[in-house]
Amino acid sequence: MFTEQDHLQKVDFETRELYEQIKERLIALEDNVTTQPKKQTIGFKIDNNIFCDIVLQGKGLKIYLNLKSGDLQDQKQIARDVSNVGHWGNGSYEIKLSDLEDIDYIISLLKQSLRKNRE
Repeated sequence: MFTEQDHLQKVDFETRELYEQIKERLIALEDNVTTQPKKQTIGFKIDNNIFCDIVLQGKGLKIYLNLKSGDLQDQKQIARDVSNVGHWGNGSYEIKLSDLEDIDYIISLLKQSLRKNRE
């Protein structure tokens, strides 16, 4: 059994702050959003579906959106299609987050995944 603490104790203060900010925003999206810590990732679920996974890294976060390649509307092109690359999270898109600059836009991308995984 893994906990959020297992992930948080391995990273610096800035990365923990980033994670806490994102987590707060994700949990506020819907009443029934829950976290599911695993060995490599912390998953965020709606109903029983994981809609995104977060990997805490030395400098920042990697967020994986549980969407198929082609399903994401990303005008700023900040999400990378990783459908042909090995990665830990669910889904085909990866977003690297190292500061809060684009947080509102990133939350809008995460909402797309949340809606899709609620269906």
